[in-house]
Amino acid sequence: MTIKSTCLFDGVMDMKIREVNENKKQFISLLLLADEQESMVDRYLEKGNMYVLEDGNVKAECVVTDEGNEILEIKNIAVDVVMLLCMYQLK
Repeated sequence: MTIKSTCLFDGVMDMKIREVNENKKQFISLLLLADEQESMVDRYLEKGNMYVLEDGNVKAECVVTDEGNEILEIKNIAVDVVMLLCMYQLK
């Protein structure tokens, strides 16, 4: 999926959402903004589906787990501070 957005200080950005299937731990720093205990992140990181929003750099991450009985749970969702500032300027 591709998202086009205009940011007042960045111009036009092409962003993509992609699923991460391996080396998920490389994204731990942003995940720790939403869940400060690395031991808790470790509990769901490998069993969950991870998605990142990126434009060359990671802007946001989300980890979703399948809890069974057709229930999906968002375990972690985090957005880079610079991205939040960009979104704020678009208002």
